[in-house]
Amino acid sequence: YSVTGGVFYFGNRSPSLNGAYLFADYSSGWIKALREEGGRWSAETLLKDDFVTGFGVDPANGDVLFVSFSSGQVKRILQKSP
Repeated sequence: YSVTGGVFYFGNRSPSLNGAYLFADYSSGWIKALREEGGRWSAETLLKDDFVTGFGVDPANGDVLFVSFSSGQVKRILQKSP
């Protein structure tokens, strides 16, 4: 395991992620959202992507961005509201 530190989400385009901490596991290939509610912590897998090496925030809208080493791309995380 190799956890890639992430960012807190406070954007406006994915309200279901508001306040969540997004982070990844480089070797397992997942990105998760960690949330606290009522003193209990839970983590939800958002997506799979191999070799995530870093996170950032788009200053224009607060979207979370991440770097995928395997594809050589910067990608955006958007989650639709239920």
